[in-house]
Amino acid sequence: MKTKIKFTQEELKWIERTADIETARLFSDYNRILGNFDKIKDLDKTLLEKQITELIELYTFLKSLRTKLELWDCRYGIDSEIELQEKEDGK
Repeated sequence: MKTKIKFTQEELKWIERTADIETARLFSDYNRILGNFDKIKDLDKTLLEKQITELIELYTFLKSLRTKLELWDCRYGIDSEIELQEKEDGK
């Protein structure tokens, strides 16, 4: 199965801006959690640790997304259409 991907300049800018907004929100949540971390008993820290792990994973995804979009724009140009061949096992 083939997948065609094409972004307009407006779509690309919207995705980048949304990623920036989510990153700012992520850092706000991260700072709030860290501010409460020392106030919580050891037994209750498990939830905060899981939230921190999720925020780190989200940050990594957003950073990767912005990098890929920048590479896309530089490598293919915004008006290019890319056709991706899906692997046989569906991944």
